[in-house]
Amino acid sequence: MTATLWNPSTLLALGDGKSEETFGVVILNQPIGDDAELFGRIWRNAAVRVCADGGSNRLYDHDSNYVPDYITGDLDSIRPEVRQHYQQNHNIPVVEDGDQYATDFGKSIKLIQKLPEKERPQSIVALPAFGGRVDQSIHAIQTLYECAQQGIRLYLLSSENVTFLLEPGPNKIVLDKQLLGPACGVMPVGEPVRCTTSGLRWNLEGEEMRFGGLVSTSNLVDGDVVEVETDKRVLWTVDARYLCLTCNLTSSRLLSLLLQ
Repeated sequence: MTATLWNPSTLLALGDGKSEETFGVVILNQPIGDDAELFGRIWRNAAVRVCADGGSNRLYDHDSNYVPDYITGDLDSIRPEVRQHYQQNHNIPVVEDGDQYATDFGKSIKLIQKLPEKERPQSIVALPAFGGRVDQSIHAIQTLYECAQQGIRLYLLSSENVTFLLEPGPNKIVLDKQLLGPACGVMPVGEPVRCTTSGLRWNLEGEEMRFGGLVSTSNLVDGDVVEVETDKRVLWTVDARYLCLTCNLTSSRLLSLLLQ
């Protein structure tokens, strides 16, 4: 079976604003933080940019010069002056979605998935995904599972981590260690999972992981490639060393890692 390839380092590509994996960014209703250089890099690299309702307030307060491609949600949080700034001054579509069984996060993902195929990115990055209310953080993880069931690749970014869901079977995670690591975790959510890993300080050898039992938190990345074979979807999270963003993982470097 061919391994599912993950290369989260390219989301933070330097230089010309090009990422090897096209992605859309969803701005959530959480404080964006003070790392303007990091945010600017992700913004430039994105193929499409969507604010989830109150996320438009966060973007406006962070830097009103950043203009999204869309704003969507039930629109009960966007401030009037923010809506006027984007909708009237910049002619940005503000798409009201009154579905009470979906969150603004989910509505933003739905909007991206409805884009014409040539405009639809390969994956979605949501930020800031953690750091606020616990229930919202749990919902972000729930959204990972909902997206995986629909074949949508979703990354959750926070000020300290990149988090995503590994698929059943073999997974190969390519890491630029100047950007990501060394702290990491492999965690089951909702049901027991059996994993075998390589490239970690404390590798798993098919043991069952479950809450109330074994959970691989506070692990460390040892190499440039981590391999995880799992019988069910499992949560992967890795430190984001945003203060050390000094190089880009080029296509040739990625190829050399995969051929090792």
